[in-house]
Formats: sequence, structure tokens, C-alpha cells
Amino acid sequence: MNERELRRRARRLEGQIVAFDLKDGTGQVGKICRVTTDTIFVLRYLYHNQFATFRILISNVRAIRRFPRC
Repeated sequence: MNERELRRRARRLEGQIVAFDLKDGTGQVGKICRVTTDTIFVLRYLYHNQFATFRILISNVRAIRRFPRC
């Protein structure tokens, strides 16, 4: 996917919990809170009852995957 398609997909999935495949071979899971031109803001669980918002640059994303149904 190119950056434009990733941005469009992220905007469609805003408010949902998704998995990110990053170009460095790692992955992240979180809830998409906001999407800008070059950044996806993701709410992630830390521990106990603490959450934090992280920025993921769209240029670092290979794919965004919706979670399957249980």
C-alpha cells in the first residue's frame, strides 16, 4: 500500500482497534484516535489502568489490519 491508501484506510478505521505492520518488521496494536497528513495517533494500553497516545508516521507503516471477529 502506498501512503495515500494507508491514510485513507486509517481514516476509515478511526475509532477502532487495529494492528499495524511496520516497515522495520515489528507490529503494534492500538485504537486509532486521529489521522493527519503524515501521522496516525494511536491509543495504546500500558498497564493497570494507564493508556498513552503514540504517534506513528504513515511512512513507517506497511499495512493496517482490522482485527478479526472472535
